[in-house]
Amino acid sequence: MQTVTDGSMEHPADVRERALRRVIENVELSDRKAGERVIEAVRSRLADGPHRILVTSADSALPAHTLEHAFDALRFSGLVCAPGSDGEIALLGVSQQHDALLASIPWGTDDALEALLRAARESQLAMVILPPVADGRSD
Repeated sequence: MQTVTDGSMEHPADVRERALRRVIENVELSDRKAGERVIEAVRSRLADGPHRILVTSADSALPAHTLEHAFDALRFSGLVCAPGSDGEIALLGVSQQHDALLASIPWGTDDALEALLRAARESQLAMVILPPVADGRSD
C-alpha cells in the first residue's frame, strides 16, 4: 500500500488527515481474477477508513498528476477511470463499495473498459474518465 501526500504548505495534521483518506492499491488488472482482487482491496481499505481509493494496474507506473487528478475527481464523483494506452483499465478510483459493478466487469479482456462504462451508466453512477495513460511496461 502506498499513501500519497502532496508537498504543499499545509499544516502537518491536515496533511496526515488527507493522507489517511487517500490510498493507492496496485493490483494486477489484466486477468480475469482482477475483479475479486479489486473488490477485496476496496473492501479492506474502506474498512480502514480511507474515503478515496485508487486501484492501479500493477504493471503500470502512472504519473503523479494523473493520481492527483483522480483523487480530486473522487471528491465529486463516485467512480474514476483512466484507460491505459492499450485500451485496458489502468486506474480505477472509488469512494465507496461497488461490488456488483466491479464483479460484472470482464477483467483482462478488450471489453473491460466498455463494460465498466456501461455498468456505471446502468447504475446511474457519476463517473469521470481521465485521459489515457502510458502503461509504463518494459516489454
